[in-house]
Amino acid sequence: MRLPRRIQRMLLVMTIPALALIFTLVTTAESWADDLAPTSGTCNSSGTCLWNLSSDGTLNIYAAPNSKDVVMDHYECDDSTGIGNRPWEQNIIKIKNLVVGDNITNIGDEAFQNALNLETVKGMKDVKTIGFDCFVGTAKLQTIETPSVETLGNFALKSNSPYLKSVDLPNIKNMGYKSMPVFLEFAGLPSSNVSVNDSFKDCRYISNCSNENRAACGSCGDGYVMRGLGCVPDCGAGYLGKEGRCIDASLGCGAGYRQFENFCNRIRYTPAEAAEVLKDDNTNSVTITFRK
Repeated sequence: MRLPRRIQRMLLVMTIPALALIFTLVTTAESWADDLAPTSGTCNSSGTCLWNLSSDGTLNIYAAPNSKDVVMDHYECDDSTGIGNRPWEQNIIKIKNLVVGDNITNIGDEAFQNALNLETVKGMKDVKTIGFDCFVGTAKLQTIETPSVETLGNFALKSNSPYLKSVDLPNIKNMGYKSMPVFLEFAGLPSSNVSVNDSFKDCRYISNCSNENRAACGSCGDGYVMRGLGCVPDCGAGYLGKEGRCIDASLGCGAGYRQFENFCNRIRYTPAEAAEVLKDDNTNSVTITFRK
């Protein structure tokens, strides 16, 4: 049975305020819950690891007074929901900057996974270990300071941020599986004693980095320097580096090469385009004759 139009209007007038009240109650409840989210506390069972979140989105991790070699607890995040048991869980998307203070030596597993608005990680002066999945899903991360880090857990720095293109790890010794950022272009590594375990496997630009191909890692090792995508001997004044050996500069570079600083660089051409490459021993010039 269809109600008279007058009654319909009355019901509509009554319904709108009711909906508004429900909306107000829901949003107010959310606001209350947001206000109740903790902004400080502890980050290990012994109470020596402390944290606080400032109003500008800076999360400070610091050691309790007179505490040294402080290890953060490990945490877990649900693979399907991304929700974890971290003490700053309710504030995870508010974190924009992370500052890790002195005497903190370990950052726990999954500690900052899915911190979607995290942009910078600073401090970390005493951090030796970064745990499993620690920075996975940090889509806005731009810089991370890792001056003392020796060990990376699996996926530890696997940020998907297009802004994180360089990581300096001068003291790294052990690198976990797929532990490096996806868009990484350069990794500053020490010249020796580094265990690389497919750490760069998902990197788009230097995925072939390994102990055998250290140029792709951004480090050539002692006695070598990087030129282009390869490592050449650091030959010094009066010598030219060519194909893994040093030659007397007076001998020139040879056919197919040109001199640049103290190195012989191969002249790139395709076989379909170039018929031959000839070197004039008198002028040290190189001539490329192209096919018609």
